[in-house]
Amino acid sequence: MAFSSANASAMSLALYFSISREALTDSSSTFGFTHLTDTFAFCESHLPSWNPISISGYHIREAGSTAAQEIGFTFANAIEYVQLAIDQGQDPNLFGRRLSFFFNSHNGFLEEVAKFRAARKIWAKIMKERFKVKDEKAMHCRFHVQTGGSTLTAQQVENNIVRTTIQALAAVLG
Repeated sequence: MAFSSANASAMSLALYFSISREALTDSSSTFGFTHLTDTFAFCESHLPSWNPISISGYHIREAGSTAAQEIGFTFANAIEYVQLAIDQGQDPNLFGRRLSFFFNSHNGFLEEVAKFRAARKIWAKIMKERFKVKDEKAMHCRFHVQTGGSTLTAQQVENNIVRTTIQALAAVLG
């Protein structure tokens, strides 16, 4: 059973958990994500395939940031979430495996490819050096990419197809 709701609340998570227990009797196969740091421990214990948070940079880029700023601000948020969870007694080697990111892809093809490749290396270094993570999977920068809505125009439908194709290719190659 799969659920995906970027705006899911703790109440929604509880409902998903209850439904999965009724339907499957084993909630470990229920997967999805929320944006709440206080769900880390619950998910670790009851929904181990659930991504307890999707740390978004998409809206930062859509608001006018550069590619570097998108990664920088997103990782600054992620560092705070990880530190908060650690301060609550949680192990980043465990919850780190289920962290996910949400990035934007714009028209600068090579810049976007480089951004995604650099993001993986930077996040692994943050997890390893700052948070002393030993688990390789907890160091992975798992992310979803969406093409940049702010790069499109209603008057250039055919050009939008080319733009989003280039953006999607950058995400695949990055």
